[in-house]
Amino acid sequence: DITQSNNVTDLNPYYAKVIGFVDGAGNLVDKPEDEKSYYKLLINVGEKDEVKTGERILVFALGQEMVDPESGDSLGCFEVVRGYGRVVSTQSRMSVIESSRTKTVRFQKAQAINALISGHSVEYGEREEKAPFLNAMIGDLVRFI
Repeated sequence: DITQSNNVTDLNPYYAKVIGFVDGAGNLVDKPEDEKSYYKLLINVGEKDEVKTGERILVFALGQEMVDPESGDSLGCFEVVRGYGRVVSTQSRMSVIESSRTKTVRFQKAQAINALISGHSVEYGEREEKAPFLNAMIGDLVRFI
């Protein structure tokens, strides 16, 4: 019988929790409009906890406890990674973190429309765009890395 450990401090003595979502205008919102809006999160540690702007973080949720199939020893809980980010602003007891994830987006170059009309081959380009945290939730954990 596997009992899931809820003792988060076993994972890392310095952790925080997601306590809110921040929209593009900097306002606290109950939940993002859609999954593409998880760029900024509010966490429950700040200047009094020695958090500084620019610090790197990992946001994750605890998954199921894993057991070594040979020894039967607990390996700890699987971490469901929501994404990486940085602290962008701090207050006394809370901070805002922003996703540092990126994704590669393929696009047609501007002359591609003219190429299609004239029968020439279409040229594509790629660019990096910001990507949000993946399905972050209130209560997710934050580790400073």
